[in-house]
Amino acid sequence: MALIKKYILYICIGVLVAAGAGFWIYENYFNKEDLGKLPAPQWNTESQEELIAKMFPDKIGDYSLDKNNLKPQYECQNVGEKSEKVCGYYAVGQYRSQKKAVFVQILKMTQGADAQKNLLSQYAQKDKIGNYNIMRVESYEIVWISNDNLILTQEISDSKYVEKATGDNPVTQYFLANYSPVN
Repeated sequence: MALIKKYILYICIGVLVAAGAGFWIYENYFNKEDLGKLPAPQWNTESQEELIAKMFPDKIGDYSLDKNNLKPQYECQNVGEKSEKVCGYYAVGQYRSQKKAVFVQILKMTQGADAQKNLLSQYAQKDKIGNYNIMRVESYEIVWISNDNLILTQEISDSKYVEKATGDNPVTQYFLANYSPVN
């Protein structure tokens, strides 16, 4: 009986070692293959700090970037009726000024950009801010596509989403100008 327990223990240890090795190989090799598919700035050649500095300025007008929760992440989702895969790297920057905030999400699509664009064209409401063609999914959001980047801003006042985002703030104006919508 003791011999059987000993073999079961060895098998459990072997499974844990194999699982750990598999996870290490996946994290260190397979995830990095996706990094080379991105347009400039290259997520794999720059540190997170350099990339964030290029994408999200520390200050825009009287809004300051809250860097506490700012980390690029990779995600895939199935979207639309055909359940097409959309993948990409995204980061969310939170800009705050007194009682107002603007959250900016940038998604650099690496796969399925056309599926995401089609989904937005079907379900988002088209609108205009100045000369820019934008879309709305929710009234407090402004969404647009700039090449294979999806940009989404959310406006907040007094810790609540505004009734309707106007884009009349320096943060949204900065991102509209630097990631101009493609019509």
